[in-house]
Amino acid sequence: MRSAFVALLALCSLLVLGASDTERWAFYPPRLLNRVDVAQLPECSGLAASRHYANRLYAINDHGNPHLVHALDTLGYHQGAFGRAGMHPQDCEEIAMLYGAERDSLLVADLGDNQYGDHAVRPFQRLYRLPEPEWMQNPGRDSSLLDSLRYTYADGPRDAEALLPDPLTREILIISKRDNPSRIYTLKPDWHSTQVQTAQQVGTVPATWVVAASVRPPDAVGGRAVLVRTLRKVMLYTVRPGEPLLEALKRAPQVFDAPDEADEDQGESIAWAPDGQGYYTLSEANDKQPRPRLIRTERKR
Repeated sequence: MRSAFVALLALCSLLVLGASDTERWAFYPPRLLNRVDVAQLPECSGLAASRHYANRLYAINDHGNPHLVHALDTLGYHQGAFGRAGMHPQDCEEIAMLYGAERDSLLVADLGDNQYGDHAVRPFQRLYRLPEPEWMQNPGRDSSLLDSLRYTYADGPRDAEALLPDPLTREILIISKRDNPSRIYTLKPDWHSTQVQTAQQVGTVPATWVVAASVRPPDAVGGRAVLVRTLRKVMLYTVRPGEPLLEALKRAPQVFDAPDEADEDQGESIAWAPDGQGYYTLSEANDKQPRPRLIRTERKR
């Protein structure tokens, strides 16, 4: 009888812990900040926020546009652009912050593979690691060196648009786009290797058409968390202290609506704000909305 009681008490503790992981999050309705210069960002497909330079966002365009990283302020005004010699991506779909103890850097992900629709064919994808610039050049291309690597998937080519660099394990989690459910892959990057590295499937998320993801800054007040988004939904996973991101993704997420289609007809980006108290999204331009829209969604306190 005592052992049964102890087991029941442990189960209740887990349920309470799981509830506290989700119930403490709520968001206000999304707020349109600005309509962004379409000449610079016609097809934004990735967004990240600097925690070192106040009010700075980084964005990249989808394929078919110059492969530069663009800087915006948090009202959506273009501040400049930069690139690196030797950076020749095919289909950039994501940008993320690599949080460091002394200095952050940028991770530009050339991982799209939709040239033939649902039939992915690329023999490998590329990741680029860039130092976060002190200032912008408009337009500009810096000749400084950068790190890059090539990787492939253990189970064959995949189209992907979302990744999550884990500040704890230094692994990179990549989430496929078109699988149902979307697949999670893990890559342990060796930035010094010239060999094609292999990403292994390690799980799934309860969604398809995943188009972006973002890691909450590790020094944000209120704990660790990640966002994973589709075109119409945002999934929030809380991360327990000392826990790898992959373990958090094994639990059921809290699900919110993405910005309404009337405000964001083609949204393929998401980025936590540096303080972790909200997030930004930036849409693409199209016939319905000829100028991309920068939107902030604020957490309720």
